[in-house]
Amino acid sequence: MGREAKCAEEASATGSCDDFLAVKYEEVYGSLYAHLQEQRKNDPAFTVDDVRGFLKDSYVWMGNEGIGNGPLFEATQSATIAAYEVLLAEWVDVLAGEDKGD
Repeated sequence: MGREAKCAEEASATGSCDDFLAVKYEEVYGSLYAHLQEQRKNDPAFTVDDVRGFLKDSYVWMGNEGIGNGPLFEATQSATIAAYEVLLAEWVDVLAGEDKGD
């Protein structure tokens, strides 16, 4: 059994593995946020509405409790949502500044 599976199993049974889950959260957040920034910079077809759609889908996935979300899924999905939320907020701020002529 790999470290992730072992930790996820242990975390669901005992609530431990906090350090592992925190590291996983940071890894997912960091890599997705960097990817989204790069896509925003280099893909003219990538829009704020795309981010809103991905964010909506991520919230739906997070809310699907019936599929047996474990601690690892919750940590990585929370990181995914956070990355989309931060990028969206930054992008909206930039667009608002452009509207004001800043």
